[in-house]
Amino acid sequence: MTDDSKEFAFSSVIRWLREANFVINEEKSTIVTSDFYAMTLSPDYPLHPIELKSSPSIGNGILIQVKLTLTPNQIATITNPDGKIKSDIINKFPSLVDSKSLVLNGDGDEIILETMLPFGSQPLESKHELIDLITSMLQLSTDMKKIAS
Repeated sequence: MTDDSKEFAFSSVIRWLREANFVINEEKSTIVTSDFYAMTLSPDYPLHPIELKSSPSIGNGILIQVKLTLTPNQIATITNPDGKIKSDIINKFPSLVDSKSLVLNGDGDEIILETMLPFGSQPLESKHELIDLITSMLQLSTDMKKIAS
């Protein structure tokens, strides 16, 4: 995929989010290096910021991350001692977790739900699939926060 195509795909995702009433708080593009970044919020989930990143260093696609800030006690409730999300928590959301990875942020006070969408993949070709995917990630983040509380 050409750099122009990557820029177009990333711009399309941002446009679709705006059309779906997401608020784009920050947007950066470095065309020369094909690095793209945006931070957005959904009006329905204002406490869960969404970051979108695309860079050759992270792969050939767009990385979508939803950050969930928790207290240390909340993190201990939903993680094993090794920092991985407890399997019984993941099993509550099998249809969502199958294609995504849940990882703990290194500073220990955030859970990050992320998915990498390769350029040319179906969600990057369909506005409705992309918005549904992001909304599902936001709902999962909300559900995880409830479980942790």
